[in-house]
This record gives sequence, C-alpha cells and structure tokens, in this order.
Amino acid sequence: MNQNIHKFDTLETWQHAICKHLSRFSSDANLIVPGGSTPIFLFKKFFNEKRFNQLILSDERITSDKERSNFLTISSLTNSNIFKLCDFPISNHKNISLNKISDALNKIKHPDIALLGLGDDGHYASIFPSTEVIENDESNNLKIISTKIGDSFEYRITLSEKYIKRTNEILFIAKGKNKYDLINKIENKSEEVINLPIGKLINSYNGKLNIMYCVND
Repeated sequence: MNQNIHKFDTLETWQHAICKHLSRFSSDANLIVPGGSTPIFLFKKFFNEKRFNQLILSDERITSDKERSNFLTISSLTNSNIFKLCDFPISNHKNISLNKISDALNKIKHPDIALLGLGDDGHYASIFPSTEVIENDESNNLKIISTKIGDSFEYRITLSEKYIKRTNEILFIAKGKNKYDLINKIENKSEEVINLPIGKLINSYNGKLNIMYCVND
C-alpha cells in the first residue's frame, strides 16, 4: 500500500488541496463521499462546479428525522447525482432491503476513489471501534449496524470494509485539534492504532491511501 499523510495549517490550503486532488478524476467517475460537517464545503461549491457520474454515500442514519439525513442534507446543497442508501423518512431498519440496495450498487461502476471522513476514535463511514452488526447483504457490500451515540443507540446503514477496499484509492479528510493525536499515531505507526477501524483498514488495504489533515477547524 502507498500511504501519504499531508498536513495543512489553514482551512483554505487544506480545502484547495482536496479540490485539486479530486479534480484529477474525469466526469464519468464515481466517488464514495462522506456525510457530516467536514465535507460540506465540497457540496456547497466544488461538486456543483465539477460534475461526476455518481456520488455514493459512505453511510446513512436510519431515522425519521429528515434533518439528520446525510442524503437530504447533501442533496439540498448540490445538484450532483447521489446514490442514497435508504429512503426517508424511515424509522425501522427492518424496512430496509439490503440486498435490493446492494444489487443496485453492483449495477454501477465501482467507485474510482473513496473520499472518507475520519473520527477522533478512528472510525470512518459508520464503522466504529464498537458496533453491533445487525445485518449484512449477500454480496457483503453493505451492513446495518447499531452504535451508541451519547446516551442512546442509533441504527445506521454503511458501506462495508470490503466494498470500500475495492476502490483503487482512498482519501481521508480530517480537521481539528481533537484529531491531532490520532493523525500522529497513524503517521508513526503506533500500536495503539492497530485495532481501530482506520488501523485495520490501513493494514489490509492494497491501494493508494492519502490523508489530508488540517489542525485548525
């Protein structure tokens, strides 16, 4: 695996580097994209100026609260074609047909790059250090998980490690002082990272992996 960590002092240079990196891909490319606040700048401008064939969400909350939906938040910011992982509103994970969604994924070209966020606990997509897998699809492209967020448990649908690792390139984007220690541990190949989701991915991935990190947020 080819791994590179790029560090930035300002959000402006960090955002510019990310946009420049993604600009290398042609308009017929498919990209895995994350939810959350970190990539919002991309959906507000970049993905409206640079169009790709399809953006595939890395994960999604299973919720009846539309304001917490990654898909609905992102689709309100960009006109890009987004592959959603479930319909909304939805309150019960049992109403999701993983095999049907997986079949739809299998019919499109596999993503050229996985753009992923990175949590300070080492999680990416909805693959956390401590999760209960509720269900997998037959192709092992997707899974429904249960994880504790605050004082309550939350169900999510996420792309699987297997699906993500089939991409030729992974780009993690992260910002904030709270992730400084994690980035340094990854850079120094600390044993503390080995059993975290990011550590397991690094040790089993055969493609090109970049991490773009800005200490400020």
